[in-house]
Amino acid sequence: MAHTVYSFDGFLLDASTRVLTLNGVTVSVPPKSFDCLVYLIEQRDRAIGRDELISAVWGRADVSDAVLAQTLRRARIAVDDDGDRQVRIRTVVRFGYQWISPVALLDGPPAADSSTGLISPSPQATVGEAAVLTERRSSRGWLHAMWLLPLTLIGLVFVAYWLLGGKRPVQSVADQNGKPLVAVLPVEIKPPSGDTAWIRLGVMDYMAGRLRVNGQLNVVPSSQVVMLSRGDAGTAEHVPKRVFRDLGARWIVSVQVVRDKDQWQVHVATIGKPHLDAIDTSAATVLEAAAMASDELEEAMIGGSGRKRDAVAYSPLIERVQRIDAAMLDGKLEQASALIAAAPHEQSMDSGLRVRAGQLAFRQGKIDAASTIYSSLLKGKASLPVDVQAACYMGLGAVAVRQADFSAAQKNYDVALELLGSGGDADLIGQAYMGLGVAFAARGEYDRADNALGRARIFMNRAGNALAAASVDVNLGLMSSRRHRYSQALVHFDRAISIFRRDQVQDNLAAALLGKLRAQLALLDMDGARAASADAWQLVSRLDNPILVSHLGVARATVLYEVGALEAARKVLSSFAPVDEDRNPVVLLRARVELAVGDATSTVTLLQPVVTATSGAPIDALPVWAAAAVAAGRASLAQPAVARIDTASLTDPVARTSVALARAIVSANDKPKVADQALQEAVGIAHDSGIPALVARADTARAWWLVDHGQIDQASALVGDLAPYAERIFAVAQVTAALYRKLGETQLAESAEAQTRKLAGERDPERRALF
Repeated sequence: MAHTVYSFDGFLLDASTRVLTLNGVTVSVPPKSFDCLVYLIEQRDRAIGRDELISAVWGRADVSDAVLAQTLRRARIAVDDDGDRQVRIRTVVRFGYQWISPVALLDGPPAADSSTGLISPSPQATVGEAAVLTERRSSRGWLHAMWLLPLTLIGLVFVAYWLLGGKRPVQSVADQNGKPLVAVLPVEIKPPSGDTAWIRLGVMDYMAGRLRVNGQLNVVPSSQVVMLSRGDAGTAEHVPKRVFRDLGARWIVSVQVVRDKDQWQVHVATIGKPHLDAIDTSAATVLEAAAMASDELEEAMIGGSGRKRDAVAYSPLIERVQRIDAAMLDGKLEQASALIAAAPHEQSMDSGLRVRAGQLAFRQGKIDAASTIYSSLLKGKASLPVDVQAACYMGLGAVAVRQADFSAAQKNYDVALELLGSGGDADLIGQAYMGLGVAFAARGEYDRADNALGRARIFMNRAGNALAAASVDVNLGLMSSRRHRYSQALVHFDRAISIFRRDQVQDNLAAALLGKLRAQLALLDMDGARAASADAWQLVSRLDNPILVSHLGVARATVLYEVGALEAARKVLSSFAPVDEDRNPVVLLRARVELAVGDATSTVTLLQPVVTATSGAPIDALPVWAAAAVAAGRASLAQPAVARIDTASLTDPVARTSVALARAIVSANDKPKVADQALQEAVGIAHDSGIPALVARADTARAWWLVDHGQIDQASALVGDLAPYAERIFAVAQVTAALYRKLGETQLAESAEAQTRKLAGERDPERRALF
């Protein structure tokens, strides 16, 4: 799906993929600085007030002047500007900022936006029917303009994908609820021209909406068809087989539009069983011809319902709405915005058009503006069709999520679901349940979140929205991981991976693999994690999103370090520019590599600025830094940093275990009782968490302590607990061999030492691993 790229002075800025390049070389930009650049460029025809910029980028008002100034400073650095020259970003005194450098618009490749560490959901304009409420007897159709919101929270990422279990079903999902599933492909236009470009997606979406309105057909949402047919010309030559395979659709509809003087001809052909005859219609406008073709097609598919047809098939308002929907489907937000702004007064007052304005404002980051539009509409809700009310409440739910007001989000989604009812539009109900799941998860109500997400998947499957339903699997996997239910998480990730791989959805495949390998690391499945990370890393060259690449790089290097491939880990760490949130993990990984090869001084040098920072210090770096400081003879350096951590304020078991281990390390020489107590605390926390990797880490550290201090019986009990990991974890094999030597079990010790050498990789088998 094409999208806009901004060009200026050798720079290319792609807002959809979140990539900035200068003469083909990627420029690293912090996420908020990137968002500021995008907003200022999109609004370059005017000065942007400080409050508006903060609201658009942060979604809240409590951002200090210092934070804003620092964010803009980094944005200026990225585009070779500064506060003195101001050749691109001009400071408007006592007001705000304005983009002043000339900008050209280019068409970019298919969008795959990512603003998070995992998947960033590209906001898809799931614009469905072209029906406008005031112009059609049924009001359900236009509501598909409610694009799938980019709800990213606590690692839960909602994207537009789905899974049918990795195999083509014998019976389509849609057919199981008694409604045939139909997919309408992008329209082929003859002769093509700039003025008719909107028809490709606009008429596709219009016809899909008319087929959906009567409620006897399940029609694949237009956003999903766009995704599955991206890069294709929209003809029926090779897309249908793919859609058949992926969705189990009974019919695939291909449409050709021909302009012949003052007439528009629409030719419709289908692939599927039973075979349907081709349909040809003509009329003075393309939407009138498309409406007649859709109605004939529906009668052929369901055997003729005898229902009355809409009296109005065309109006200037319907065409404007369809042009807006086409622009949103194609990711051309400026074009959609211009169409809304240019609407005559009588059209601009239409509730369908106003809701689209709210959705567009939200998508452009104008959260307050979106909220105002939705709230204004609901003031007269007594006169609003039910579907319009539902759309407003869903919009307000999304606003509340962005503002971290999850109680309000829940209330708004609950109202939307009540309005839609169980027999309402299945895709929209699924989206509402998805938003509800986000709200519950953010509040730690995981059982209710599970229930809401499970319902979301059911309704999305029912609607034939395969892409959105798969996102539920990814989110359930991520949520299961947060609850330390890693085996359950793997089931969800594997189901999604099979579909992403089959459909060649590279960003989402990479992100699902990332979730999987993190779960495997937690389970100490090193072989599985190594395979998943290698699989994901092979996709890097095909990924446009630097944030996703950064996360993949950190994960890949982590796996390589854990299996002893130290040089390969170094190579990966030097091959990408880490995003802000990955900078500390990258430094930590580099430090762990240096410590593994015995260079404690370099480890201290690398970690000292990170650990002693006034804010943002990664607690999991403390044990590594403490061990390096002790090994380098600088234990006194580590003690204050460890002592200042308020463990009472920590709830995460990984952080609490890290602090306890660090305290044990810095106390080992002069305060053995304190060290022993800290190790016991670490073991208790780890076992309570039930995370295998954390248990192994704490047990190994305590086992070494017990072996070193001659407490063999207690050490034997711990090493016995670690036995399942001795065949795959280097540090566990090491301490197991040491215990057997203490026990005089020569044969067992030699076997464990052989396993240690096997697992060492590039590490020295004689140098004790940290954990």
